[in-house]
Amino acid sequence: SFININEQLPSSKLSNSINKLRGCNIYNYLENDKQTVIAKVKYDFDTIVNPVFFNVQLTLQQCKTDTIYGYNNNMKKITKLNGTGSVRTIKTFFLTEQYLDKNEIITIRLQPEDDENEDIKFEYVLNYENRDGTFGEIKREIALNVNKEDGIC
Repeated sequence: SFININEQLPSSKLSNSINKLRGCNIYNYLENDKQTVIAKVKYDFDTIVNPVFFNVQLTLQQCKTDTIYGYNNNMKKITKLNGTGSVRTIKTFFLTEQYLDKNEIITIRLQPEDDENEDIKFEYVLNYENRDGTFGEIKREIALNVNKEDGIC
């Protein structure tokens, strides 16, 4: 874990490079008061240095996508979602608010217009690796029934 105590954030390139390494993260304290920083580091320490999961990946399977909005229009991420179904990958997951405070919303239109009368079915899969090296998977099937008269799920 890297702890940045400074008046400015490190470059996004440095932060991204650190976050991509297994077991690594960077936590920023932008405080001027030394006692405030010490108190915050002590309070946050366990959640900063203890990873919960590794290689967390959320994937959509068996779905037909038409249009994808979000990812701040990052075509690389949109193409990856279209090709593999991969929605989000986190190399190392810590119980800190750094993953919760991102306002990233992804909207997916699941079927092209020529299939609008069919029910929409797909699965989402969450794969992860525990700290002890065992792997886990949570898989759920979602079925949205189309109202034939109104075309509404």
